[in-house]
Amino acid sequence: MRNETIITEITEIVKKLSTDNQRYFLTLVKVAAFAEDAAKKHEYYEKNKKSGTNQHHE
Repeated sequence: MRNETIITEITEIVKKLSTDNQRYFLTLVKVAAFAEDAAKKHEYYEKNKKSGTNQHHE
């Protein structure tokens, strides 16, 4: 449900923007998604580093 809400909100925001601003906004959304993924991987790495079971996680 959370993803559906986010997608709906993004869609409503994008509809209100000019074409140029739509591109900028979507770039920001992509950067935020990348940053979230990196933070999750870092958290996973740190958790496994402390427990001594560090394995590569993708």
